[in-house]
Amino acid sequence: MMTNSAPSCRCTSLNSNYRRFRGFTLFEVILVIGLTLLVLTIVFTSLFYSGRTTARTRAGIVMKSDLMMQFHQIRFQLLNLYKQKNGETLIGVEGTRARKGEVYFLTTSLKQRKGVGEVGYKIITDYDGTDYLAYTEFPYPRERRFAFNNSQDKWKPVSRLIQGLTVEYELNRQWKKSWKYDDAPSRIKVTFWYSQDENDKTLTPFSFIVVPGIKSIF
Repeated sequence: MMTNSAPSCRCTSLNSNYRRFRGFTLFEVILVIGLTLLVLTIVFTSLFYSGRTTARTRAGIVMKSDLMMQFHQIRFQLLNLYKQKNGETLIGVEGTRARKGEVYFLTTSLKQRKGVGEVGYKIITDYDGTDYLAYTEFPYPRERRFAFNNSQDKWKPVSRLIQGLTVEYELNRQWKKSWKYDDAPSRIKVTFWYSQDENDKTLTPFSFIVVPGIKSIF
């Protein structure tokens, strides 16, 4: 007895082709989109934090470079302190506010000219309330040497990173916060106060000790 199996074969073939060529379901499309968004989120987040890390690293390098430049400048000037026969060589003022010391001295190492001159460092408050390290320089001698609030002084900002300055002077193994003697101190401790983050108002100290005419000690 013969049986006709052709229709069954055709149905099986049609079902197979249907399964092979049918489109994606809504669930599958949503799943693929979700996975794609997840991967993109991970990639862009990684790139974002990588960029921030690079920016912070670059900012840290600039910050250290600024600190080192100011450190080497004042250190070199103090190492080349000029001692005159009569009168004061260095004057240190504690300042009326915290971390706002002032120091004036004679040196043979000037920034803007050659020869012997008087230099000064102090913290100045800008019009917007921001503090910064300022510098002045004059050839030696001048009539009003070491005169505070001298109208001839042209203070120039040398570092907006450094927002505080304290200087201590050693006398008979004791540290003094001000200095007004003819002789230079045996050691000078300079501290720069700077902010590591623009949004952080806390200042970090960077200190070093200079032995005038000899060496510096970190």
